[in-house]
Amino acid sequence: MFMQKKTVKCTIIGDSCVGKSSIIERIINATFLDNKETTLGACYHQTKELINGISTEIQYWDTAGQERYNSLIPMYLRNADIVILVFDLSFVNSIESVKKWKKMTDQMLSSKNSKLIILGNKLDLSNLVNKKKIQDILSSIQYDYYLEVSAKKNTNINTVKRYIKLISENIEPTHNTNIIIEKLHPQTKKKCC
Repeated sequence: MFMQKKTVKCTIIGDSCVGKSSIIERIINATFLDNKETTLGACYHQTKELINGISTEIQYWDTAGQERYNSLIPMYLRNADIVILVFDLSFVNSIESVKKWKKMTDQMLSSKNSKLIILGNKLDLSNLVNKKKIQDILSSIQYDYYLEVSAKKNTNINTVKRYIKLISENIEPTHNTNIIIEKLHPQTKKKCC
C-alpha cells in the first residue's frame, strides 16, 4: 500500500514583539509563555498530521522581526506555501508596517501560489488601534484571510489552525515521496541442509 506524503512550508513574519512566537506556541503546543524571549534569526517547528489521508508535515518558520534580521527574511519566504503576517492590534506603527511586510512577501513569492494569512494579535488588550485605520491599510493590499486573535487568551487560534489545514489540503503532494507501507510477515528460518 502507498501512503502519499507532503510538506507544507509556513513562514511567520511581522515586526518584533507582535506575538509571532506566541501564536506558533499556541498552534503547536496549546500553551502561552508570559516571558517569551525575542526570536533571534528564526526558529523552526514542525507538526505532522494526516490530512485527507495524506501524511502532512507542516514546517513553521518563525522569523525575527528586528530590523537587523530583515535581510534573512527572503530566505525563509522562499518557496513558502503559507505566509502568516502578524501585527499588534495595540500599536499603530506595527499596523502601518503591514505594507512593508506585504511588499517583501510579494517580491519573494511573485510566481508562487502562496496563501497569505494576516493576523492582528493582542486582541485581549484594551488600548486597540482604531478599526478604520486597520481597514484602510488592509483594503490597500491583497490577502487570503484576516483574523484578529489573542495568543494570550487563545482567542481565534483554532480558526487559524483551520485556515492552515484548509490551505494544506489544497497543496499537491510532493513528487516521488510515496512511502511504501508493507505488512511485515515473520520470516521463517531456512535450514541449510
